[in-house]
Amino acid sequence: MIGLTKVNDHSTLGINGQGHAYAGVVVAFLIVSRVNTTIARYNECRGYIGIMYRETRELLQTAYVLTLRDKNVSQQHMEWRAELAYRTMVMLRSVIAVIEYNSNKVAAWKIDELSGYELEYVSPAPSWRKYALSANTERRESMRVPTQLCFLVRETIASNNSRLGKALLPNHEIKLLGTVDSFMTGWYGMTKFMTTPAPFPLIQMTRTLVLIYVYTLPFVFLKDNPEHEMFEHCVILFLLTYSFLGLELASIELDDPFGKDPNDLDCVTYARGAFEDIYLMIHDTDGPEMADFVYRRMNSRERSTDDGSRIPGERSQLLSPQEESVV
Repeated sequence: MIGLTKVNDHSTLGINGQGHAYAGVVVAFLIVSRVNTTIARYNECRGYIGIMYRETRELLQTAYVLTLRDKNVSQQHMEWRAELAYRTMVMLRSVIAVIEYNSNKVAAWKIDELSGYELEYVSPAPSWRKYALSANTERRESMRVPTQLCFLVRETIASNNSRLGKALLPNHEIKLLGTVDSFMTGWYGMTKFMTTPAPFPLIQMTRTLVLIYVYTLPFVFLKDNPEHEMFEHCVILFLLTYSFLGLELASIELDDPFGKDPNDLDCVTYARGAFEDIYLMIHDTDGPEMADFVYRRMNSRERSTDDGSRIPGERSQLLSPQEESVV
């Protein structure tokens, strides 16, 4: 493929164009396969996030409609709905903290929105290390938080029998629990995405062959007359290099769509949009006082210090099940 080529009675180093054309077919195939794999993973990831945004809204809207229809409008009933709203929102917020951990380095239990009993429940405890079967990292422990908050959400739904004046019908309760299941389907899909990287051999071979291909392109054009076609050669070399390397760099950018880069998904902003919808729904159903109550819990602005401790801000929290039993 590489050898001496005679140009204008002079022997120069060049590459056989036909051999390089065959190599281009292989490189193009690898690039297309790489891009298709990356876009498929990107769309799959975005689909899982969309499921969680959707089910967060659906769960609370359904819960409010079903309980208000049964005339559950006392203070105790409003507190039950507020607790369900808060726990559902922090569950979504903890998911975002986990998927953005690589860029933010903020553990899921250190997010500002967590406070009260929920914060105590999901914070690392000695039992985590007692029953650990392998070395735990902060990222791995963060992945446990959404599952724990999901348990609290299910616990709140199941407590409607004792906390609502008129309990939910069995099929209504199953409907709410099914919505939580759908949310967790999105979360487990995201864990699959985070724990299954793109096939490294494919990435390695594609990147290696692309670099070899583009760096050997000039030798192919040495076979032509370099004096009269230099401008045309430079343009073609630029376009081919830009195309192949551009697609590879685009694939690298889409491999990890979370973080602070301009092309990354702004998950926090999307989540806040869902939270705003929920605040408005609470305002229209249970009144501005309950909406403000949930808003204050979600914006208590607890800050994490460098040593991992927390500086509490303004808090207004619901009673934990243990505290309710004491009362």
